[in-house]
Amino acid sequence: ELGADAGAVHRIDLQQVEWDQLRAGGTLQIGSDAPMELKTSLRLQPSTAARAAAAATPLDDWSATITLTGPLAKPALAASASAGSKRLLQAQAQLLPFEKWPLAALQASTQDLDLALFSSAAPKTALSGSAKIDSSGLDQPAAAVIKLDNAEAGRWDAGKLPLRSLQLDLQARPDAPQVATIRRFDAALGSAQQPAGRITGDGSFDNGKFAVNAVLEQLRPAALDARAPPMTLSGPFNLSGQLPAADPASNQMALTAKLALTGKLDN
Repeated sequence: ELGADAGAVHRIDLQQVEWDQLRAGGTLQIGSDAPMELKTSLRLQPSTAARAAAAATPLDDWSATITLTGPLAKPALAASASAGSKRLLQAQAQLLPFEKWPLAALQASTQDLDLALFSSAAPKTALSGSAKIDSSGLDQPAAAVIKLDNAEAGRWDAGKLPLRSLQLDLQARPDAPQVATIRRFDAALGSAQQPAGRITGDGSFDNGKFAVNAVLEQLRPAALDARAPPMTLSGPFNLSGQLPAADPASNQMALTAKLALTGKLDN
């Protein structure tokens, strides 16, 4: 509706829209004059088909709310998701949509979050942890720290995510987002019943060039996916290369890998 409230705002009301496992509805509103205040809310729930499947599989009934409020140049984003009385996700972010680095700050936490609730293509998970992004200035390094645990870790072929825990520490300058550093990552793989080893390391990205330096510790591919060969691998792994250029005439990707792995076949 253009010019609602005597021309003060423009408003769009979203009726129930369904896609895959989601049903969405809400209101999009923006002020007509500067600072063009946003007052937007979106509510997500399981689709009709997902609700029917939940009755058969006993998935919890869940709902999520996303709001975007404040002046157009600096709105605040808030998101939450819950199932019954259980909080699954809580997130707040300060956005700068017209700046080179549009995310000024972010804090998010999850508790037993199941990605399969939102998409039929996603694995079943129970993710608990936090993500935090801090930025003190356009020319100062912004740091992102992510910590996650997955209580429903399992093999990929069983419809689960073979990741027990993840710790990720990233750094990049807002005025040069094409340059980033992975200061540390640590991924424990497999499940509590079938550990599949660990991958640790660091990496970098610089204008399309990337490098990853990792160490595999007792990696067991068959514990990630039963279709993989039964073996155990350990040792350093280095991967570097150049992403394809935007020019279609030169869209080839360069890739170099160096491995010094030791392994054995498992019985």
